[in-house]
Amino acid sequence: MDEQRVQTALYAAAAVLIVSVGIAFVVRPGGPARWAYGLVVLGTAFFAASAVPRVRDHDAYNALGAAFAAAVCTIAYAGSGTLFVGILAVFSAVGTLVELYNWRAGTTYLRL
Repeated sequence: MDEQRVQTALYAAAAVLIVSVGIAFVVRPGGPARWAYGLVVLGTAFFAASAVPRVRDHDAYNALGAAFAAAVCTIAYAGSGTLFVGILAVFSAVGTLVELYNWRAGTTYLRL
């Protein structure tokens, strides 16, 4: 099995796992925080899109991943108000700006 197929399978499995978590939110007793549904929708959309090799091969994919991290941290911070998560949201937003610059300029600055 080649690397492309393994990545596709892993991203698809992650999307299914996140949908399963969302279903568990609905059927369990007691309601989860409303912002958790946003995380489920966002995670499902990102990992389902990532399961498509053409999306992963696009030059803007790193910027998309950074924007996903920033969105997740921002939603979690808005829902929980935890300072650490807020700091992660700020760092993720800066990372998104760096990745957008890298995408437009064709560089790899500050990439780990």
